[in-house]
Amino acid sequence: MAVDTLVPTQAVPLTREIASLEAITRAMLASPASLADVLAERASEVLDARVALIARPDSDTLEVIGGLCRAKWAVPAAARLLERRCPQALGTPGPWRWVDTEMQKLGAPAWLCVPISAEALLLVGGPERACARPELLDAFVLTARTAIEEADLQPCDRGCSELARTLADATFGVSHRLGNIFAALLTDLHLFRGQIADRGTLELVDHLEQSVEAGIAVARPLRELAVDASVQRMAQVDLGALTRAVLARIRALCEPWPGASRIELRAQVHGHCPAWGDRRRLGECLAGVIFNAMEAAGSGGWVTVTVRSDGRFTEVAVTDDGPGMPGDVRRRAAEPFFSTREARRGLGLTIARGIAVAHRGSLTVGNADDAGALVTVRIPRDPPKPSGAEAFTTDSLATQ
Repeated sequence: MAVDTLVPTQAVPLTREIASLEAITRAMLASPASLADVLAERASEVLDARVALIARPDSDTLEVIGGLCRAKWAVPAAARLLERRCPQALGTPGPWRWVDTEMQKLGAPAWLCVPISAEALLLVGGPERACARPELLDAFVLTARTAIEEADLQPCDRGCSELARTLADATFGVSHRLGNIFAALLTDLHLFRGQIADRGTLELVDHLEQSVEAGIAVARPLRELAVDASVQRMAQVDLGALTRAVLARIRALCEPWPGASRIELRAQVHGHCPAWGDRRRLGECLAGVIFNAMEAAGSGGWVTVTVRSDGRFTEVAVTDDGPGMPGDVRRRAAEPFFSTREARRGLGLTIARGIAVAHRGSLTVGNADDAGALVTVRIPRDPPKPSGAEAFTTDSLATQ
């Protein structure tokens, strides 16, 4: 058994910033083409800026590749923008004067231009000040630099953006939940039918059953469509190595953030742990579950990720030393938009579950015997049989 311990050198933020770190990690792992948009969106949220853009300078052009607008600004000597950080000021010389003109058009007369890497910069602005939380700017820039250095930063194709993938995953979660509700209603109606004799009531039950069956017919193709779009590059994946890689990236992204204590991240890999799947999306699945555990653990806590292969499946179990989940929370943990924390969208475990099911696997939520919550992801070791005899997992969420 190999055991790794990864400890961020500074504490991971456990407020709304961790949601941004999770989104950036997911984009790095699963959709580098959406990274510029994700960085711009999260800069706006974390720094509290009205306008946030990721841009790439060329000889005489500044191309906005992330944010609410897409544009190529004519900026003479645009490469000089990478030389230094520049706040807006009257009489700003050189290429910054042209940036000032464009930011004024966007309703951001107060702005800040910050180089992130050798090829990209961050623009934040607003009507009176560039951002309301400038004390977080350095940490965000360091995190963005790490993300850009590990990913291929490109203008986002909005046809397959982070938002599109998130909507697909949320669609799966909603349709799966609706399917379960409709199935329960149909069962209750069948039981009710056996207890009535009145013709008028029976006709009403007939109409209700037809309506519920129509709902099931609508929900099923939505779920199948979301699953079909969820995975693209299926191959043999070493889940043990992938787990270590995901933890290392989380560590690198979280390192710049201040705090008094630390979260200890542990990896326990038992032997060879193969799985059949899309490496990027499996990494995204693991990241979502790990960040969920990190928030539960809190400052000074720990998260352990255990990977082992058992029969037809490889299992990734994530535990933390948080308070655990009450029964009502466990039952709803992977529902779309359900969260017990403020400033959270409640999609982390929903997305993870959707990815697991798209791989013919499952996600279960429970509590560990001697710790806090326990979330387990199971992925088949081998590809599906050509005959299609292998059953598709529909009950993807169980509670323990």
